[in-house]
Amino acid sequence: MVSSLRVPAALAASAVLFYFGTGLTPIAALTWIAPLPLVLLAPWVGPWTAFGAAFPAGLLGETS
Repeated sequence: MVSSLRVPAALAASAVLFYFGTGLTPIAALTWIAPLPLVLLAPWVGPWTAFGAAFPAGLLGETS
């Protein structure tokens, strides 16, 4: 069973990496590793939970 804090932590980590990896002064390497927290989480949760964490992470990350 996955800890209740792992899903929000992976979502936040991925969103922050996407945020700093895109925009006017991007750090390209962060864009490449941004999905990694969610990819590492995916085998431990169901598909809808993984999608439910990936979609807002991408959406929040692109708010720049």
